[in-house]
Amino acid sequence: MTDDATHSAYARVYRVLLQAADDLETLKQEGAEVGVEPHAGAALAAVKLASAVLFPTVRCQTPPWSQDTDRLLDLCVNWRDAAFRVGEFAPEPALRIVADEDGRDGANSPTRKAASLSL
Repeated sequence: MTDDATHSAYARVYRVLLQAADDLETLKQEGAEVGVEPHAGAALAAVKLASAVLFPTVRCQTPPWSQDTDRLLDLCVNWRDAAFRVGEFAPEPALRIVADEDGRDGANSPTRKAASLSL
């Protein structure tokens, strides 16, 4: 691929990334009353990070947001948390403590003790 063709392809991908970021930002703004699903926010961070990584190859384009290192690190952290399912992206715990009829946590209830003894 020639340099012009490569640059043109990168510029096209860069514009698609910016459009995706705009679309995700719109969804985020429209869902402000009820909150945005954390994965949508992480996807927005990932798209912004991807466009920031691609920006040096298309310097003819204008960056729509800051290209400073701290901003890029924040985008990396948000995306990493979602990708590895940590923090607000962690799955719900599989086990939980349920209170018995007396309002106790269940660990010290007579039923729990009897159940543990019968095992």
